[in-house]
Amino acid sequence: MINVIMIHLIYLGQCHPDFKLFLLLFTTPAFFIISGYLAHVNKPAKVFFKKVFWWLVPYVIMEGAYIVMASFLPIKEHIDHLTLGTFFHHLLLSPLGPYWYIHDLIIGYVGYYLLYIVAGKERKRLQLVVALSAMVLLSCVFKFISIQSCLFFIIGVIIKQTERSFVKFFHPSWIALGLFLCLLCFHTQIGISSLGKNIIISFLFISSILLLYPYFPTRFTNCINLIGRNTLAILLFSPMFTIITKQFVPILSFEPTATLFTVVSIVFVILGCFAITYLMDICKISPFFCGEKRFWHTNTRT
Repeated sequence: MINVIMIHLIYLGQCHPDFKLFLLLFTTPAFFIISGYLAHVNKPAKVFFKKVFWWLVPYVIMEGAYIVMASFLPIKEHIDHLTLGTFFHHLLLSPLGPYWYIHDLIIGYVGYYLLYIVAGKERKRLQLVVALSAMVLLSCVFKFISIQSCLFFIIGVIIKQTERSFVKFFHPSWIALGLFLCLLCFHTQIGISSLGKNIIISFLFISSILLLYPYFPTRFTNCINLIGRNTLAILLFSPMFTIITKQFVPILSFEPTATLFTVVSIVFVILGCFAITYLMDICKISPFFCGEKRFWHTNTRT
């Protein structure tokens, strides 16, 4: 989630375009691999679609607001002339801002559930894998979902279906960390396809993080776990604050590496998102926005 914030910091991208490109190579794939692995479809239809509905509500609200604001604000995705057709095109097919992740996740999750039902009571793994492969082909034809999102979501699903633990599949390794750091420096010089880089660097990234996690101080892990438990809230509200970080540039540009700007901006964005989430709980808006009494998660409940 921190990577997502950094990707949307325009000043950081201007100062370090290669670093932003590197973040793009593994951030989205890793998100969808984890999402596919954690996608639980062995549940009644009523329970399943209730969950999907409460993903859809905040998506429609926030993406709809983003589309409207894009017609007023001088952002990269500015819309010159907003019409009803343009609005629904972006809402249903081509989302603006970071909300395309929720859009693709909903489609991937629903598609996986329907294919799981079609696979029959035996839930044969091969049968399900074939069905999921068909889902990739359909995504290419109808383009309701990004092919990359669909592919990496399915990779996560297949890892789950093998009944291997996530940590065993992405085995923590010092070699993985070394290769990851090498690719950080030389990824632009490697002559393989973008998809190949996505797969390799995503695997190395997850393995490296799993390796380093036990060495992090307890206070630090408590902080990053808190961010992890509130990922959806940060994803939904972060655009409201990343656009404000442009005002930090004249103040913090004296530091030439943009490190200070990045750290201050990340903290500002996360605290801003936490504040909105906390206020929604206090004002009892959360049940109407996300279907839960509390949107702000401080414990380990998922």
